[in-house]
Amino acid sequence: MAAIISKPHSDPSRWVVIYPCYLNSKKTTGEGRKISKQLAVPDPTVEEIVSIVNNGGFKVGAERKLHPRDPERDNHLLMGRIRVQLKNDDGTPVNTEVPNRMALYRYIAGLIPKLKTRLPGGTGAAAPTPSTSAAGGKKNKKKK
Repeated sequence: MAAIISKPHSDPSRWVVIYPCYLNSKKTTGEGRKISKQLAVPDPTVEEIVSIVNNGGFKVGAERKLHPRDPERDNHLLMGRIRVQLKNDDGTPVNTEVPNRMALYRYIAGLIPKLKTRLPGGTGAAAPTPSTSAAGGKKNKKKK
């Protein structure tokens, strides 16, 4: 009998797949959420996940694939999936803080709220501040 030769951990087909819905607090487990609501974050994006994974020292690849249960197929911010190399070829974790897939999900969800785009006054997808909103400017002009 021939021995089965498995692919090395550096082969992208062996990397862990992450869809944004795995970490989305607005999704149910039936819709694809993999972690508890207390740990999950509202509407994580592919860009946020890639940013965190890159800074964690992991090798990462992004793909234009949609989660099969995702009804929001037209939302471009949630489109895509991420592949992450979790282990080196010798089987040791790339990042010792993240030994397995669930630890990776919790690691990413814990860091997304700390991103500059998620903090008040940050740039990007954060909500506009009252001083920059049009309604706030009109109210101040009426008072004068």
